[in-house]
Amino acid sequence: MIETEGLTGADTLLRVLAHMGVDRIFSSPGSEWSPVWEAFAKAKAQSEGVPLYISSRHEEVAVGMASGYAKSTGKLPAVMIHTTVGALHATMALRGALHEQIPMVVFTGESLGFGEEAGPDVGAQWLGALADTGGPARLVDRCVKWSYGINAKSLLPSTIQRACQLAMGTPKGPVFVSIPMEYLFDKMTKNAAAENVPLPAPMADPAAIAELAELLSAAKNPVIVTEEAGSSPAVVEQLVELAELLGAGVVESRASSYVNFPRTHPLHAGFEPQEFLQEADAILLLGVVAPWHPASKKLNPGTKVAVLSDNPLRSELPYWGFPVNQILTGEIESSMKYLLDAVKKRGGGRRSGCDGVDRHSVALNNIGARLRAVVDVAAARRNLARPTRCAQGELEGRRRLSQRTETHRHPLGHLRIGAGHTPRCHRRRRNHHPSIVDPSLSRHAQAGNVFRRLHRRPRHRHGYCSRCQSGESETAGAVLDRRRRI
Repeated sequence: MIETEGLTGADTLLRVLAHMGVDRIFSSPGSEWSPVWEAFAKAKAQSEGVPLYISSRHEEVAVGMASGYAKSTGKLPAVMIHTTVGALHATMALRGALHEQIPMVVFTGESLGFGEEAGPDVGAQWLGALADTGGPARLVDRCVKWSYGINAKSLLPSTIQRACQLAMGTPKGPVFVSIPMEYLFDKMTKNAAAENVPLPAPMADPAAIAELAELLSAAKNPVIVTEEAGSSPAVVEQLVELAELLGAGVVESRASSYVNFPRTHPLHAGFEPQEFLQEADAILLLGVVAPWHPASKKLNPGTKVAVLSDNPLRSELPYWGFPVNQILTGEIESSMKYLLDAVKKRGGGRRSGCDGVDRHSVALNNIGARLRAVVDVAAARRNLARPTRCAQGELEGRRRLSQRTETHRHPLGHLRIGAGHTPRCHRRRRNHHPSIVDPSLSRHAQAGNVFRRLHRRPRHRHGYCSRCQSGESETAGAVLDRRRRI
């Protein structure tokens, strides 16, 4: 039991968070958190252990910092943000945390009494500008795992504790709690019900894991696809061992949120799972969101697909139509440990020698050859005649302009706008793109700048000119020079 009876709501918030293992509070606060600031000052004066308070300039920044902290440490962070508009600011980052299954507990304030209750007056701004029907919890409930607005002060201690447990429960994710400002001033009448007990994540069904081990061990060309295995360093080590036992290539997707497999390992098969869909006879989807596109892409008729994750069907997504033959729901780390043992018992190490490594090295060499061909085609396209003609036209326009304009006497080869000396006639110009002859730019970048300048829509003070009516084209330099004369 966490003793909170007799403490203010602000003191209770800090005490429960500290007992639940929260050691960082990332904040972009509003005035509703003034009681918490007082609680921080009092706790520091009394040398009590409270989370470290880190302030930021925007709610989305605060949630982003909390996301990075949770991903890098595995610990649960807390976030304190401003009500209503602040909560809406945070929803973009909260949605990202929800889809990446990043745990955090997010708090915002609100008012239930609007100055009508006894006690400190929370201010006129709550009714006039900050209140919405249903409160902030209703505004963000689609972007978080769980959302609740506390409506009785006796519920505050246990609700904060439960929010921390829900955030760290499988599947992990952000949770949202709205706390009325009045309760932060009030004295608590209850204690938090339970201690900070561990939340063991459920392992996948052992019989299903044994069936998966049999499938992978019997496969001639198994492939493992993963996007989120790297959320746990232990899973990465287990994945390396499993891949070496099976001689299986490990493919990440282009949307991977972690480093899921050592990139220098010979069994790392790149970032395009579709390259192996026709070759593999067994595919393990390990912590994936959307491994290939479209989901219904045709596979080899004999290919078997299994998915292992704590959220295998991605309940937050409107569609998940991948053709799986086996679904294993469970925490990845504990399930992988059992899977490794099962593969070893079935002699999965018989392909742990050079055969598996060589087979996937050949596949990687083929992918590398295709990538090099794509790069060669792109390089050839950069040298097409159109950008060259644009460059020649721009140079010709510059020459004509220099012949008829007294103020433009600078050699083209020394015209470097934005890189050192700027000619007098260019200091008030609106066109600040680097010159096409700037040696610091690549040929492609020079051509791109010329293309943009030549195709900028001309704007004249009187809306038309004789050149436009006659259909004669005019270079960007000539347009700018004529505008200066006007």
